[in-house]
Amino acid sequence: MKKIRAFIEKQGFFMMLALCVLIIVGSGIWALRAKDADPGVEADQLPRFVQTLDQAERLRLYAPVSGEIVSRYETITYLPTLNRWGAHEGVDFRAEKGEDIFAAQAGTVTAAFRDAQWGGVIVITHSGGFETKYCGLAWPPGKETGSRVEALERIGAVGTIPIESGDFSHFHFEMWIDGKPADPALYL
Repeated sequence: MKKIRAFIEKQGFFMMLALCVLIIVGSGIWALRAKDADPGVEADQLPRFVQTLDQAERLRLYAPVSGEIVSRYETITYLPTLNRWGAHEGVDFRAEKGEDIFAAQAGTVTAAFRDAQWGGVIVITHSGGFETKYCGLAWPPGKETGSRVEALERIGAVGTIPIESGDFSHFHFEMWIDGKPADPALYL
């Protein structure tokens, strides 16, 4: 027992230092691995990645209006009109009332409706396996459910977005891949 106590008194500082270094290094390795792998997401639930040039072309979008993007896609952001935090699942383009809105790619109108929060809404399903959603159209829009549209074909005009009526004049545009929102700016 005296030998152990003597050893600890002589080498205790170095043992504690080594233990602290091991804890720090172990924590760093754990943090890096936890950052790279989200245990709540299965591999088959991750978004599809473009594998070929043909797939990239099928996902290519044209800007639905001529204005600049003034509000980006964000998973969490402060929504001043609603006075709360939430997701902005699309992009907002600066656009004046009455300005033409065009299909971002060829497809079929699978929904055209008036929404109390989003105003006139059109949803287009595309052959690339995704959907685009156009919000804030003047009512009635230029296309009905079931209509076939070509890329850059006029589908309506900018109206208002009731939920964002206090904001500047703009148009809201979303892209959905496999039922999940995606950043349309990545495909424009």
